Amino acid sequence: MQLRRAPMRGASALLKLLWTLLILIPFAAMILLAFRSLAAIYDDPLGLSGAWVPENFQQAWRGPAGGVGFRRYAQNSLLVAGGALLVSGVFGSFAAYFTSTLSAKWRRRSMAPALIATNASVVATATGPVFTFGLSSASPSCPSRFDPQQKA
Repeated sequence: MQLRRAPMRGASALLKLLWTLLILIPFAAMILLAFRSLAAIYDDPLGLSGAWVPENFQQAWRGPAGGVGFRRYAQNSLLVAGGALLVSGVFGSFAAYFTSTLSAKWRRRSMAPALIATNASVVATATGPVFTFGLSSASPSCPSRFDPQQKA
C-alpha cells in the first residue's frame, strides 16, 4: 500500500524543490546585482565580475539629485499600511462582534459577502494582466473602431 504512494511523494518533493528554486534564484540574483555597478551589470549581466558597490543603497535611499529617495516612498507605504491595518481592525472587530451574536443560519448568510469581498482581490489580480498587456478590446494597443483619431 505504501509503495503506491512513493512515486507521488517523490514527485511532490521534486515539485516543491523546483518551486522553491524558481522563487529563490531570481531573488538571489536580485540581491547580488544590487551590489554591482551599472557598468558591471551591462558588461557581464549574470556574472559576479566587477567591483562591488555598497554605495548603491545609500544612493537609492537619498535619491537622485533634485529627486525623492526611497525613504519618502517607504514612509508613504508604512503610513498607508498602518492606516489600512487600523481601519480593517476596527471594522473587523465590529463585524466579529455582530456575527457572534447571530444564530448559525444567519451567521453563514452574513459571512457570504465577506468571503466574496476577500476573493475580489484575487479576481482583480487575475484580470489585471488582461488589460495591462492589451488582451482587451478596450486597451490602447487595440483602439476602438469608433475612435475619431484612427485613420481608415
